[in-house]
Amino acid sequence: MSFVSIIPHDGSSPQALRITMPTAIAPRYGVAPTNIPWFKKNRGNRFELTVAVQMSKTVTSISSPSHPIGLTLGCAEKELTGDYEPSKVFVRLGNSAFLDKDIVIVISAQGLDAPRCTVERWLASEGAEETTDAYALTLVPKFDLPPLPSQEYIFLVDRSGSMDGGRMEAVKTSLQIMLKSLPSKNTTFNIISFGSDHTSLWHKSQIYSAETVAEASKHVDTFTANYGGTSLRSALRFAFSSRQALAANSTEKPPASVFVLTDGEAWDLDGVNNLVRESVESAKKQDELLRAFVLGVGNQVSTAMCEAIARAGQGCAVFVAEGEKPAAKLMNLLKAARGGMIEDLAIDWGVEESVAELEDDFEMISDPSDTETPAPQAELPPLSLFDEEMPTTDTTEVGPQKIIMQLPPPPVTQQAPKSDKLPVPLYPGFRCSIFAIIKQPSNPGPYSPTIKITGKVLGRAVAFQVPVTPITVNASTTARTMESGKLLHTLAAKALIQVYEDMQTSAETKAQIERLGKRYSLASSVTSFLAIDHELSSAQAVRSQANTISPVVESRRFRSRSPRTTMIPAPMESSRSRSRSPQIIHVNASVKSRRSRVLEAVAHGDS
Repeated sequence: MSFVSIIPHDGSSPQALRITMPTAIAPRYGVAPTNIPWFKKNRGNRFELTVAVQMSKTVTSISSPSHPIGLTLGCAEKELTGDYEPSKVFVRLGNSAFLDKDIVIVISAQGLDAPRCTVERWLASEGAEETTDAYALTLVPKFDLPPLPSQEYIFLVDRSGSMDGGRMEAVKTSLQIMLKSLPSKNTTFNIISFGSDHTSLWHKSQIYSAETVAEASKHVDTFTANYGGTSLRSALRFAFSSRQALAANSTEKPPASVFVLTDGEAWDLDGVNNLVRESVESAKKQDELLRAFVLGVGNQVSTAMCEAIARAGQGCAVFVAEGEKPAAKLMNLLKAARGGMIEDLAIDWGVEESVAELEDDFEMISDPSDTETPAPQAELPPLSLFDEEMPTTDTTEVGPQKIIMQLPPPPVTQQAPKSDKLPVPLYPGFRCSIFAIIKQPSNPGPYSPTIKITGKVLGRAVAFQVPVTPITVNASTTARTMESGKLLHTLAAKALIQVYEDMQTSAETKAQIERLGKRYSLASSVTSFLAIDHELSSAQAVRSQANTISPVVESRRFRSRSPRTTMIPAPMESSRSRSRSPQIIHVNASVKSRRSRVLEAVAHGDS
């Protein structure tokens, strides 16, 4: 099984990326969705890892705040056997690691902050359901956002039991730096501690001054992890509701940024995500600005929780491992919060009018029960209390049934993140990736040479153009590790799935996720991979196919034209590959399957 993913921004520099490989499931507070073995039971297992790095330009530094690592510079193999290439590095763990904390590797290279847009075409003749172009726009904005005239800063600090030790020390150090780095004028702030319960330093935010900062600093010095569990949702609700009005007799509130400092060890991800999104949307409807930024702390921080809060809160997230220096990341985070939001963001993907006017031959058919009058029921004969001809089997359908959602065809342009409701957060120094899958006619024309981004911030127009270049990944590089071999389509589909995952769960969002998961062979909340063991005997194989494959074939009712998709595990591509990809990072672990299996993305209900 292979995975493909965008490597997130490190936060310390525009040219730094942060690879995090979880090796443990950290204990969380709350009710777990299923019985998961805790990481403490796996501490005796060792883990070996190698990473082959190939960038477009010179690699300037590679480090790991979590583990000692060894490097081979100039190549993507353990030993340098050919010419020295400064864009390649081979990384290995200094020693085999125990599965007790995440492995983090930070990579810096020249040109990583340069804006780029790549495009990839998938033709129907190559197995696609329809001809489409996938675009990937990546940029690290470099502009000086006008600062907000005033703002309220609320620091929400996790003091639950899981924050004990190095995590709490990292939080205290980070918070002291942030307290001394807020704007000197027109600033109010407050500190809220939370765990099983929550308390605030002041009953309302205070004006930023030398006296209030000194009082807050002394308060931070007393922090310990003595608040019990992690009730993050109630603490966020209290923080959002504690925002102060501009004046005593006014209901208008100034812009507010809530900084969440946590390890994210709570199960209530959906509840927290919904609360943050609804609060931000509610503030926007009242022409107010409310955002949430996250500092994830610790060696087993829940990146899913922290990144979800940042996405819902239209902010950004950075992560600090225990013992890692946080100053540069915190300064960039505060700089992002000081500026305004880019509103009315729009991206012109250069779609021709002939493509934009494509209409799908689809018509929604209403439920006949809604439009037809039921025929009058004929009078039934008397029911016998002893019917010898009554069938012995009960034909009544029992149990919950899967709702079959008849979706219209995908729109001409599918974009992730979307910009129709809330603006895509673009902040100076923070990497942003935007994807689009655009439907093309049967005989597609050339790619658009450029894309254009427009918007406004605090009433000032924003405009930027990025040239478009076709992707240059060697097809053999991805063909053996991805079913379709289409890198950008897979990344774009994954980003689209994330958009639907962040929405309120409904039959429609589940159906959208299922369609994307099956079409692009991606695991999600409603799709999984089905493994077929090829080492079974012939008789066992027949029984296995009868029990396992049939539901998969049945699931093809959701597919219209393409054949059944399979994913076959294969070894990672050799580092000798002459791929010209802008950035390729191959990760190989020592845990390997001993059996050959075929994997297919299917809906949970189908298997």
